[in-house]
Amino acid sequence: MYKEKIKELNDNYLKENKPNFIIIILIVILLVGLINTTPPNNFADGKIITIEKGSTIKNTAELLEKENIIRSKLLFNIIITMTNSNVIEGKYLFHSQENVFKVADRIKKGSYQIPSKRITFFEGETSYQMAEKLKKNFPNFDVDTFYDLALVNEGYLFPDTYDFKATISAEEAVKEMMDNFSQQISEISEKIENSDRTLNEIIKMASIIEGEADSTSRQEVADILWKRLDEGMPLQVDATFVYSIGKNSFNLTLAELRDEENPYNSYVFTGLPPTPINNPGIKAIEAAAQQNETPYLFFLTGRDGNMYYASTFEAHKNNRYLYLD
Repeated sequence: MYKEKIKELNDNYLKENKPNFIIIILIVILLVGLINTTPPNNFADGKIITIEKGSTIKNTAELLEKENIIRSKLLFNIIITMTNSNVIEGKYLFHSQENVFKVADRIKKGSYQIPSKRITFFEGETSYQMAEKLKKNFPNFDVDTFYDLALVNEGYLFPDTYDFKATISAEEAVKEMMDNFSQQISEISEKIENSDRTLNEIIKMASIIEGEADSTSRQEVADILWKRLDEGMPLQVDATFVYSIGKNSFNLTLAELRDEENPYNSYVFTGLPPTPINNPGIKAIEAAAQQNETPYLFFLTGRDGNMYYASTFEAHKNNRYLYLD
């Protein structure tokens, strides 16, 4: 009798308070849901997340939760699925806290928000100089891989202004610069095809021109150097030493000028250097692609910055006496 009375009281209490229990449960569910829409307390500010090609919604949700971008992988999964969307591969920067709806919206639209930085490479820069410039602008850039790739493509990394994403890889940077090279030289393809030289010979010569001539003397210097090659003379240019041992004409020693161990020694060896010695611009390439008749065989840049030409070695020595020594 007593037990029945207790049960009756409990049943009555539950009947009277059932709506309140339901409301409390709904409030708890709502609060949990709302909390899960907010960013985690340890949100990864400034973190870059890479969604790989072929990633599924589930994979992406798990990654975002693991990397403290979202609280609930389940909620992210539901949002993407209910909007009949999918995730877009790529690198995403999360520079400030975002709720799960914002995160989902960005990833289904491919809103990477990776800032770009404008980098200018000048005509005649070497792969090493380019690598150092990238390292300075992008502290996390894989400069060693870039240098390894760039060095074997010296001469073919077109000097220009590039808008590089902060997440750019060494491979992507080299590819973009080489693609630009191909596009730029297509504009002078007829001159290159009509030349008696191969493209590699032209690029080697263009790189020497960048190191030896200014904008007013490119063609004259190209004509003289091609003439020297045709006559079997050594090029005798100092720019190859700048590339190989880092010295210019004012501090080269006699031993260095006679060094047969240096394959870039253009005083000892005839012909073009083993590789281009920098990355030339389009004007130098254009000058190297054509050869005009010239009476000159010698040139020098005086201490005043002007270029002086001579047809004979005696006249060249006189120019050295007048403008260099």
